[in-house]
Amino acid sequence: MGQRDFDLAFLKGAVKQRVWLFLCAGLAWLALVVIGATLRLEVVGGQFHRQMLCRGDGFIYALWHGRMFLPLCFIRHPKITVLVSQHRDGELLKWILTRLGYKTVRGSTTSGGGKVLREFLFQSRKGTFLAVTPDGPKGPAKKVQPGVIFLAQRTGMPILPASGAARKRRFFTSWDRFMLPLPFSKSVLVFGPPIFVKPSLTETEFPQECLNLERSLNEITELAERVCQG
Repeated sequence: MGQRDFDLAFLKGAVKQRVWLFLCAGLAWLALVVIGATLRLEVVGGQFHRQMLCRGDGFIYALWHGRMFLPLCFIRHPKITVLVSQHRDGELLKWILTRLGYKTVRGSTTSGGGKVLREFLFQSRKGTFLAVTPDGPKGPAKKVQPGVIFLAQRTGMPILPASGAARKRRFFTSWDRFMLPLPFSKSVLVFGPPIFVKPSLTETEFPQECLNLERSLNEITELAERVCQG
């Protein structure tokens, strides 16, 4: 195969991949909108969310990767910027979030963290809220990585934990056991108390803040499970 044939084959493969990605993103977006419209939602801890919104300053939504469906489905706001990984599934998620009205930043707090931090700092100055999955993009599931605490330190933004559960749902076999609510299911969206991170932390305080956020996210996830099954 000559270089020209190789280039044409590569181009066709890239176009085919983009078309397939576009179709998957469209179907996923449609499923999210349709399912979301049928869910019977109950909000717990809404006062914490209102408290953060009324402050007039930015804050960081923290969501478990496998429980992002309900928060991202119902907390729609044009001023929210979501951190999306640079992996292939991140491209799919970026397209879905953009169609839902979110802004996105590609990267992670560990890979290319400086670029992400600069972009988030810029967005925070514009009064934008940030949203991150502290156990993403590849896990381990429900283990807070230090990046979100670092972001809270540098931006001065408090962290608002959010999670959810549905009575009728399906779990994917992915690393995060992604939860997909089934149509017309009772669903619960829970917000936890905001976490304010000091601008300077000692070597022992930093991992403790990670554990505090991890504990909070696990507690509100368990609360969401209890309420939706009640």
